[in-house]
Amino acid sequence: MKDKNDQKRKDRVHKLIQRGGLLNLSGLPQQCGVEETDDLQNSIEGLENAATILGILIDAVDKLSHNNDTQQMEKFKKIGTRRLKQTAAKYY
Repeated sequence: MKDKNDQKRKDRVHKLIQRGGLLNLSGLPQQCGVEETDDLQNSIEGLENAATILGILIDAVDKLSHNNDTQQMEKFKKIGTRRLKQTAAKYY
């Protein structure tokens, strides 16, 4: 049972790290003045930056949830694909 729970936890952490990587690729943290080495939980400034990023994301989700525009979603996919390819090119 413990091994199964450990694996579930590892899988969850892996997926959270992937999502954090996507957030970094977007440039949003940098736009909000957050550097990769900044801790968003251990200072007032970090918490304020975290609140700003979260607010931006909540606002975006709110706007998207009321919009079923498939063309806009396709545009987002193209933008994301381009960024992923640019990033992959740096590492390979």
